[in-house]
Amino acid sequence: MNLPVARIFLTLVIAAFAHVANAQQETAKDSVALWVRTMNGNEYVGYLEIRNSSEIQLRTADLGIVTIPFDQIRKIREVDPKNVNRPFPDFYSAFKSKYFTIQSARMLNKGDGYYQNGILLYNQAAFGITDHWSVSVSTFIPFALWFSTKAGFSISEGVHIAGNVSLGTQFEEGTGGTGSVGLFSGIITVGKNRFQATFGAGVLLEDGAFQNRAALQFGAMYQTGRRGYVIFEGNILDSDEFFDRTYLMGGRTRIRRIAIDYGVGFIDDNSDFLFLYPYVGIILPF
Repeated sequence: MNLPVARIFLTLVIAAFAHVANAQQETAKDSVALWVRTMNGNEYVGYLEIRNSSEIQLRTADLGIVTIPFDQIRKIREVDPKNVNRPFPDFYSAFKSKYFTIQSARMLNKGDGYYQNGILLYNQAAFGITDHWSVSVSTFIPFALWFSTKAGFSISEGVHIAGNVSLGTQFEEGTGGTGSVGLFSGIITVGKNRFQATFGAGVLLEDGAFQNRAALQFGAMYQTGRRGYVIFEGNILDSDEFFDRTYLMGGRTRIRRIAIDYGVGFIDDNSDFLFLYPYVGIILPF
């Protein structure tokens, strides 16, 4: 190997080492990403640059370096670094874990929660105990009150499974009496980034006994932009006596932290009457 060739080879080797070292430095630098909500309601997401006893610095895609004192931080959470520069990142786990009335297999993050109201009558409050376990309480005024717990995990980035148990009380019309009700179900959700689809199946419990009635739930959600979603869901209740189908389709618009749901639903109970109704709801993460 003559001297010029050796010099060229050595230069290429040094350049290769420099490239690898720089890539490793960038990987380490970009290995921690944070989502932060401040006391005044602003939200920031970016790669962690500096963290000391008084403040953090984030390298954001649109604002550059942002310095946030700890006494101005209301909530902080580590997020997947791959999501930081995606076109439509969504760091509120409530919006991806809930359709209109049914749940997906995606879990609430630890410490995340939400309050939901639909058509004034339906209310639910849910909270993530851990990243894999959440609890909720729901009412449908004036007919039912129930408590639920859900446990789940991700098989891969795009496949999630969960089990849900709901137990409660149903208020009987006219008599003023009550009866116990329950639902034991399994849920699977597939999809990532902007689209997800969910299917769930379970069995019903009434007055302490399992019934010969299957409950099926399915839904799809597509994120149209930074603040918008298109949502469809269906509920099917099957038994020897009747076969009820309830469907909802519409959208969700995020306004800062709050999401407004809207759409149209219809109920088909295998009779000659098809009941249509408007749906309006709100989801408030906390």
